[in-house]
Amino acid sequence: ELGELRAVYAARLSTGGAPSEAASSLLFRLAPHDLSLLDALDASPLVAATVRATPGASGTAGPLVLTARTRRGLPLHLTLSRNHTEKVRRFAIVGTRRVALFDDVAAPTEVLTMDAAKLGHRSPLELRANELEATPVPWQEPLAAEVAHFLDCVVRGARPRTPFEEGVRVARSLAHLDAALRVHAATAPNASGYGEGAATAAPSP
Repeated sequence: ELGELRAVYAARLSTGGAPSEAASSLLFRLAPHDLSLLDALDASPLVAATVRATPGASGTAGPLVLTARTRRGLPLHLTLSRNHTEKVRRFAIVGTRRVALFDDVAAPTEVLTMDAAKLGHRSPLELRANELEATPVPWQEPLAAEVAHFLDCVVRGARPRTPFEEGVRVARSLAHLDAALRVHAATAPNASGYGEGAATAAPSP
């Protein structure tokens, strides 16, 4: 229904984080889930990854903005923060025909979609509810569902939906993004330990 995949966008923003939390810590705390979702769509490694980390107000840790592309050409745009004004959990897929948005906070029981032609040059994360069509989906408490699936795999000796190999790929993606972050932090650090700007690391294996 979505057509050929064009891009993936995600925002994982939380409140109440440590004011001086290092950008690397933010990356490893918040990015794994969305990188796992990206892997389900395109398991090829990240290339041309750019990480931009800027300080927030009064010396607090500002948003961490990640931009990358998989080897097969699928772009990723990911924004992370633990000092946001509100909790945000959004994941969007842009296809040639349709755009799909999952909002785990505002609409956890729906998948929201719209005609891709109506998106224009906007980020799909900025779409308003009145622009989208809602499709109901069954809701389960995520951690409970994950634990139940894991225990069922142990009992039956079955292969889990997210096997070891996926975990390795996600870990490599995290290391790749962390390398990009450290490259710039080493050349243009500021008082918060953040690099202001962007850095590109070598492709992950």
